[in-house]
Amino acid sequence: MMTEMSTPYRPVRSRIYDAAVVGGGHAGFAAVERLRSAGWSVVWLDRTVTPLWEAGWAFQEVLGGSDLPAWQAWTDHLSNRGALAGGLVQGALAEVLAAERIRTQAWDVLGYASPVAIELAGDLLVDVVVGGKDGLHRLSARRWVDATDTGELLCLLGVFVPAPAVRRLAIHRRTSIDERLTGELSIGESLWDGWARLLSKPVPDAIVTHGSVVTWDEWLPSAAPRLPANVVSAVPAFAPTTCRTLADRYSLGWHAAGALLSAPPAEPARGPLPAVQARELPSAAVAVAGLGTGGALAALAAARAGASVIGIEPLPFAGGIGSGGGIHVYYFGAKGGLQEELDQRVRAAMPLFGSGRQVPGFHPDAKKMVFAQWFAELGIQPLTGTLVSVERVGRELCHALIATPTGPVRVQAAGWIDGTGDGDLCAAGGCTSSFGRQGDGLPHHFSQSSGKVLIQKDLPRMQVINFDQGFCDPRDIEDLTRARLTGIAQYANAPWVGDERPTYIAPALGLRQARQILTRATLTLADLIERRRFPDAVGVTGCHYDNHATDYAYESDDALYWVWVLGQWRGRTACDIPYGILVPRDLDNVWIASRCLGVSQDAHHSLRMQRDLQRTGEVAGLAAAQHAARGTVDLAHLRAGLEASGALKRPEGTDEFGQATDAAWLDQSGRAEWLAYRNESLATLREAGSWSADAAMALRGDDTVRERLWTVIESRIEDFDPDERDASFRIPRWWVAIAVLRGNGQQADLIRLQATLEAQPLPWALASIIATTAERILLRSRPADCSAIVALLERCRTAIGVQRGFLQGPLDVRERDPSEAGEHAGWQLHLVIGRARQAMGLPAAIPQELLTDERALVRRAFLSLNGMAAQAAS
Repeated sequence: MMTEMSTPYRPVRSRIYDAAVVGGGHAGFAAVERLRSAGWSVVWLDRTVTPLWEAGWAFQEVLGGSDLPAWQAWTDHLSNRGALAGGLVQGALAEVLAAERIRTQAWDVLGYASPVAIELAGDLLVDVVVGGKDGLHRLSARRWVDATDTGELLCLLGVFVPAPAVRRLAIHRRTSIDERLTGELSIGESLWDGWARLLSKPVPDAIVTHGSVVTWDEWLPSAAPRLPANVVSAVPAFAPTTCRTLADRYSLGWHAAGALLSAPPAEPARGPLPAVQARELPSAAVAVAGLGTGGALAALAAARAGASVIGIEPLPFAGGIGSGGGIHVYYFGAKGGLQEELDQRVRAAMPLFGSGRQVPGFHPDAKKMVFAQWFAELGIQPLTGTLVSVERVGRELCHALIATPTGPVRVQAAGWIDGTGDGDLCAAGGCTSSFGRQGDGLPHHFSQSSGKVLIQKDLPRMQVINFDQGFCDPRDIEDLTRARLTGIAQYANAPWVGDERPTYIAPALGLRQARQILTRATLTLADLIERRRFPDAVGVTGCHYDNHATDYAYESDDALYWVWVLGQWRGRTACDIPYGILVPRDLDNVWIASRCLGVSQDAHHSLRMQRDLQRTGEVAGLAAAQHAARGTVDLAHLRAGLEASGALKRPEGTDEFGQATDAAWLDQSGRAEWLAYRNESLATLREAGSWSADAAMALRGDDTVRERLWTVIESRIEDFDPDERDASFRIPRWWVAIAVLRGNGQQADLIRLQATLEAQPLPWALASIIATTAERILLRSRPADCSAIVALLERCRTAIGVQRGFLQGPLDVRERDPSEAGEHAGWQLHLVIGRARQAMGLPAAIPQELLTDERALVRRAFLSLNGMAAQAAS
């Protein structure tokens, strides 16, 4: 029987720890190491999940010196693994090795959250509430270390953290050598002002490879504040001496942890959560939650329309996946509108960062800088923080609670925009949503990208490293934390020889999908394939069915038919973008400017590209500004504005940032067969008499083609496209014939499968096809004698090769060794077999380790299955 290869889940928010350390830098890292070495249970809280951020985000490279044996051991480890060069640490590699240590030593880490409320009892801190994207939670520990630069915990204790005396930034530029530009920010100067100053003149054939996304700050020595007896400061502003090196910060955290070892413990509270006392910010006409791909454009559009705008973003910059996720190239989608003006500004800034010959697409740091400058021009107020909760009056949002590095704040606005990607604003406001595919509940894959630079023909060139890494539940901050650390640690498995090393780890996790919000309209795969036009169109989209799944047995009938039967994974799709998919059905003053918009699970794979989301951002920003000013949205007026900006035009040719081509709109491959299938034109299908017609009729429940399918199955007809470049889509036709039996098969077909396949071992993909088909047949009718079917399902449990490959494998190893690219997927078979057994009135027979799997989506799938069993029993 298959067993899963996963670390057991250890819930962070339901435990009481000996100590909690707040802050993901060197001080926090050292504090955790010392407390763990003393045998204490420790939880590490970090809002960005960026271990050793001073090296990986600020790109401070000066190690400095320390007599601490632990520091010596760590720097020896860096040196032995190739993360030191000339006595300087390479920031991306330090981040990778720290993540690897966290994963291999099973540290307890909670990310994407920060303290927002506390409770004191005498001279002890007894309760801390953390706020994250999934709300408010108690984090329980008997002692605390604040190792953040802003004093995230100390500020709740009334401690004022002074401004730093010096703020430094570093930029790496590659010519024939690796050049490091450093500078200090003057009073009132922003980080991106500093970037512009340091890169004031283009250098021929030079390319910016990476640079600070936050500053390295230094403080003059200051007296330590008075704190509760069980709280210790490792905040650099209150260090006895100025922390000028990484070793200084490590030592600060190490000694703070030493002081905590003798601190008295508090017994955490178990009553109601302490109240959150938040600062009130001045109200704005429009508030944008998430300044990512679409949210940043929404803020610009609303401000251009005359609205006052506040933008809420967890990362210290705007732009999302294009500026901070490592995907700095457009993949399909239509040009035009406000995004074209953005692209023109990025093009104008590009010579400072590298030529078009050196950078695929646009330079991510150029886009960061352009957003910062444009926001300043328009008076947009960016707020670094995480949306925690909202207040709603009737069908309108009025306030939001935001966890910031300097404490919680409340934001008030008339119009709201969900640019979170994961639908966090809409979900907090009570909107209905869907999540994941029906077969196993999985959303699209996530990735953790990075960048590197290669010398090709004596010219340095930037290269994106991007690959599928698995699945996570972005609604759950514990699972997000696991995904982020797993993604970063993956790079520890790669060889770091010469330029074959990451220069930076993308600050943003590459999340492709989470919630899909229920909106006034829902776009479907049929709309895209059939080139639908809509009277409320606010733009156009064109792509292909860019689903990275290789296991279409778990996908919908439509997806299975389009990809496995018609072979149309690359077939072009295109249609209008209707205004209704941007408007939540449950709220009246919220618009969507991110991938959580109203599309079906199948349609999401095509309508999720950066250009699509930037277009929706422009629409959402204009609509929210209009609503804030007039109390309503006039669609005709909105469309007139989009027409004037060029947002409604169709693509014309290619451009240097992407692949918006006429072919994306004219290619009709597979459309005739699809229309017959969708319209249930059975007479047309019978007349065609083709394989695709038989498959379509089977999926539509037509019993007359069953024997023709069996001819394919028993003849073991392969007949896949020999020109298909990706082995993941070279699926034997006889396997697909078993898959389409899900629509018209009977119990006799399952017994026949058991006899036909005899005792031969089943590959995982074929076992998945058999199990999902069996489940669908059994849901239609319970068999009188199910022994042969049970035997078939149990054989599926013994499937071989359950290491599923991805379309994009880790570090481009798929061609070299596909076994290295994938994740263990046996749990999906256990899930479907369990449901099939329940359909027969039998126990699901779930392996117990799957109920405590560290992956939230796996764990919840089987807990839900257990719930189904309990409901049936009652």
